[in-house]
Amino acid sequence: MNRDDDAAGPASLAGLSELGEPRVPDNGARHPFAVADEQRYRELRVVGAGGRGTVLLAHDARLGRDVALKRIGPGLDEGDATERFAHEARITAGLDHPGIVPIHDAGMTDDGRPYYTMRLIRGRSLAELAAEAPSLAARLALTTSVTAAAHAVGHAHRAGVVHRDLKPANIMVGELGETQVVDWGLAETTAVAAAAAPYVGTPAYLSPEAAHGDGVTPASDVWALGVVLFELVTGERRWTGTKDAILSALRTRSLPAAQWPDTCPSELRAIGDKAMAPDPASRYADAQALAADLEAFRDGRRVGAHQYSTLELARRLVSAWRWPLAVTGALVIATIASLALTAYRTEHQRERAVAAEARATSARSRAEAALGWALAASSVAALEARHDARAEVLAAHALVHDELPDARGVLAATRAGAHPDRSTRIVIPGCEWVVAASYDIALCVAPTHVELWELEPLRRRWRRDLTLDGAIDLDEKWVIGWRTTGELQVLDATTGAEHARHHELTGVAQMVRNWERTRVGLHDRKTLVVVDVATGTPQVIGRICGERTIDAVAVGARDAWAVCSGGELVRMSAAGVAQPYRETGFGTVRRPASALALSEPETDLVIGGVGGDVMMIDLRGCFSEQCAGLDPVTLMPGVTTHAIQHVACLGNEAMVIADSGDAVQVRRGVGAELMRVPVHDGRAATFLEGDIAVGGAQWRLWRFPLQLVPRQFSTRPGLTIGAVAADGQLVAAGNEDGATVVWSTVHGGVVATLRAEGGPVTTLAFSANGTQLTAGTRVYETTSWTEQTSAPALPLPATPAHGKTIVTAGPHRAVVRDARGAGEVTIEVRDAEILDLALGEDGRWLAVATTSGVIEVWAATTGKLAARLRGHRQRATWVELRGDVLWSAGWDGQVLRWDLRALDTPAVDLVRAIEAQWGLTLDDVLGIRKES
Repeated sequence: MNRDDDAAGPASLAGLSELGEPRVPDNGARHPFAVADEQRYRELRVVGAGGRGTVLLAHDARLGRDVALKRIGPGLDEGDATERFAHEARITAGLDHPGIVPIHDAGMTDDGRPYYTMRLIRGRSLAELAAEAPSLAARLALTTSVTAAAHAVGHAHRAGVVHRDLKPANIMVGELGETQVVDWGLAETTAVAAAAAPYVGTPAYLSPEAAHGDGVTPASDVWALGVVLFELVTGERRWTGTKDAILSALRTRSLPAAQWPDTCPSELRAIGDKAMAPDPASRYADAQALAADLEAFRDGRRVGAHQYSTLELARRLVSAWRWPLAVTGALVIATIASLALTAYRTEHQRERAVAAEARATSARSRAEAALGWALAASSVAALEARHDARAEVLAAHALVHDELPDARGVLAATRAGAHPDRSTRIVIPGCEWVVAASYDIALCVAPTHVELWELEPLRRRWRRDLTLDGAIDLDEKWVIGWRTTGELQVLDATTGAEHARHHELTGVAQMVRNWERTRVGLHDRKTLVVVDVATGTPQVIGRICGERTIDAVAVGARDAWAVCSGGELVRMSAAGVAQPYRETGFGTVRRPASALALSEPETDLVIGGVGGDVMMIDLRGCFSEQCAGLDPVTLMPGVTTHAIQHVACLGNEAMVIADSGDAVQVRRGVGAELMRVPVHDGRAATFLEGDIAVGGAQWRLWRFPLQLVPRQFSTRPGLTIGAVAADGQLVAAGNEDGATVVWSTVHGGVVATLRAEGGPVTTLAFSANGTQLTAGTRVYETTSWTEQTSAPALPLPATPAHGKTIVTAGPHRAVVRDARGAGEVTIEVRDAEILDLALGEDGRWLAVATTSGVIEVWAATTGKLAARLRGHRQRATWVELRGDVLWSAGWDGQVLRWDLRALDTPAVDLVRAIEAQWGLTLDDVLGIRKES
């Protein structure tokens, strides 16, 4: 084969030698893996070529599969070109996402040229598919590929990488419909890409700032995706003319407005216009935010970039609730028709008018019931998605329209958990972006200016005409502002006057503030800069991670901490000495760290990761009573399903904010969350002594109770029985393998794990005074959890004061009988079998555990179904009523607490209390903005 060209031939790609027989192991046996490295790849044909390299279809003899092999072009196998090629391979290999082609292998050919292999995509580029799309409808169907590409690029942005050459030809759609972003040859880390430099990439997809040589940011990739979206929808090029003419228009920002087809949906047009905004600050912050709006458009949800008219809002509501409202609409139309007919006939036929009015009233009732059913169904879906605030608002409003067991069941679940004490919302006039700085002040960061506002009473303290990308307050003495290019400005918080500037960072990858709000740290993934309240002057702390990059950083009163690439936790002292502390596993066995925080005092540390994992570390070790016997390192995997943006360490508890727009509070030693709060946009959230202040379009504050009580307790699957202490402070559950777990219902931690008996636990009960627990054939002292040699008899059930007893009459039926002969009530469970029953102490409620996992609560005096409790993913095996609290256990390993007070509270009272606590209305939940 000719070494100087890339024509396909019969030689091996890696070694450029004929494919020989597999190497034979020493024992003489033939093995398919026994292929020498130099004989592993055999080229089949060239599938793509460019100035920097060639992509070939190759056969991997070791694994028996076809792969794509890319090697550096002829004459480019030395110096910067080789380093650039290796850089491309490493960056692509480091991006683990279904939408980014995975790297399999890398090496050198026998003539010294580097190569790497990757998954072979059997499909076509988006450019080819768009060119063949015959109509707007066909092109709109391809926007799902743009959404998938935006998700992939968004993942790269969150990992600190900018693609810099996005275009339809680099978006591949496979034969199975999968979308992958390819050709990461120009990709760079965010800090490097943000530096001013000559443009790279394809001019037609170049952003104005890149063409001007100002460097690129994730917003530059967003621009390119916006151009791709425009060309896909319109079937035309965004720019026409020569390369020089396009670059001139971009550099001078003399950009004609995008001309969308009249038939293009207005929401999609708004998404494209925002992505192609000339000012980077006016675009989506990164590709993940663009993908979120594209998904909202696809699903018929509200698109953040679009300003809705009243008519459009009405259409959206109809689309979102099309099936319930189809019924409701038909009934309302019937109602209106009936009323109109009634009015017409009143003069002539009064008797018929009265009958028509009765029918209209009935139609209105049916319409109310249909709307209530739709809201209740949505509340159940929101609860299953763990959006408690949305679920509560929807359920409360559903009950306004009709008495629905599903809505009552949602509230029995959510009201048993933690809630904010109260919420406050303040609209700051004329502000596009609010940064919640403290309890008393907020910063307004706009494209052309920065303002500081005092909140109580609301008044503006000062305004400065500055262009900043973000700002934060430092103990109400300084305001730290920055641009993503790395420039820092320190302003006097009283007057707004400039105090100091700093230009040494190449970008700003992250900003953190310590608990006392006396220090702020910023870094560009290499160098850490700290601003102290005492001086207000930025100081370079140095390369806390050495030659590695910083994944996450936290600053204390004197020291600084960082999780470096690869997962090592490093501590830098006030003297500037960096020392490794421990390995965390972030970046190796789990996805990289993305957030870090210290507690006050600095005894605990929390790490949040891109994959949603949380690790809590007790910096004191576990040799003191303060540790309470806890392991110094606690890993809580999958706290969220999204990347974590911010964390706050509250000692044994942590609050994490994910880019899904949720804040989740968790506790060390508890396998479930304590509370979840919708913060909408986590980038604008600030932790204030355990509370959360959130900016964005307005300032909002949630104040939280000091003691949050969990409603969920988790252990291994297979729970068969449970028991609750008389004072409600301990709950126990027995497993099919004979083990028993006991939790504190106050702090949620496991207080005892009792040894297994070799078979399922069939009896479990606390003594009347709570000092003993009987588990199977063993009895334990609850103060020491030591086993007693003489087992007292289980407490005999006392005759209830209400005089009712339960008699089961089959797998689907139960009878509540009055012992005094006053009658009986029969209940029927239609869709599942009964596994356990519990009658309340006052005889009002009958709880039924079923094989479906749904727990039904019936009125024991009337036989009416009051609530369906949905929380167990598998069959519910045990229920017990203690006052207004219902406890349950299930085969899924969950013990749940339910608040039955929600079954009695009038709907209007529930709406008032819930909306006040969460600061959300039904319009907020449905995404309906009232026109001013």
